[in-house]
Amino acid sequence: SGKLGDRAKKRAHRKSLVFSNEPLSLVGESGEYLEQDAYLEEDELISGEDVLSDVTINGNRPQVKRRRLYRAPRERQRVKDAAGVLLRYKRILLTYQRLKNMSKAFQIHGVDRNTVASTTPIAELLLVAPEKVAEVGEFDPSKEKLLDYARRCYTALDEETLSRVQALKKNNLLLPISYRFRH
Repeated sequence: SGKLGDRAKKRAHRKSLVFSNEPLSLVGESGEYLEQDAYLEEDELISGEDVLSDVTINGNRPQVKRRRLYRAPRERQRVKDAAGVLLRYKRILLTYQRLKNMSKAFQIHGVDRNTVASTTPIAELLLVAPEKVAEVGEFDPSKEKLLDYARRCYTALDEETLSRVQALKKNNLLLPISYRFRH
């Protein structure tokens, strides 16, 4: 019965840690502490003897218990020019190379896949054939939309440039994303 009392104390202590009313905080990117209302699930392993009586055990595998953590919300940043498109593309590319999962990379950066796909020709032209930018011309936000400039960049990609782009995509040096423009 002494052992049962110890287990009950441990369980009560663990419950007080998990279900405390104090807000959780985490260190943000700039180093300051943040308190947020957004939640993220975290896995916590519990050994078989510590599992509560109402939780079933599958063999000798430890059970996974979910605990909520706070996560800082991301602000949306609108891209307004070709330099912004290139910067966003490079950030997503680095995340994709690390994770090997495009949808997760888009989710982390808070960008829709179709948004990136529609502006990809701009980034590919700037990365693979920067000499063709003079042929396309500079982007003027007062005269055209960014999507129209992306269409112009797409038409400027010739067969040789497209083959170089495809080779870089196969080696994961560019995002393996496809795009189609209606004419």
